[in-house]
Amino acid sequence: MIRLIREDGIEILLNTTVIKKVEMSEDRRAVITLTDGEVLKVKNPVYDVTQKAKAFLMGIKEERREYEKRLPEAIAAAKEKSQKREKGDRGYRSDRGDRGDRSDRSDRGDRGDRGDRGDRGERKRTRNNYYD
Repeated sequence: MIRLIREDGIEILLNTTVIKKVEMSEDRRAVITLTDGEVLKVKNPVYDVTQKAKAFLMGIKEERREYEKRLPEAIAAAKEKSQKREKGDRGYRSDRGDRGDRSDRSDRGDRGDRGDRGDRGERKRTRNNYYD
């Protein structure tokens, strides 16, 4: 998209793909015909409009080239990630056993996270938690 100024002073952004032709008016301003037949009169000169459109399209082509350069690396990384996911390897917590999740709960027995409270869920009264 290129930034232009209409004759009434309002700044607009115009998509370069909708430009059909650019003509010069008597006062050296650009008259842009769009693909749908709409005509825009802008304060920018024809040279400015064409240079901005070329620069925009060149930028798109440059971004496309950079994208295509990085594409094989991205595909390889995605394949590696999907292979790890298929194996069940999450890439973390590998030292906790085959489950890959919180297998360290086994040291608490069947109580879960209740600690010494037993089945009733009471807190063991100590001096430090008297006012908790």
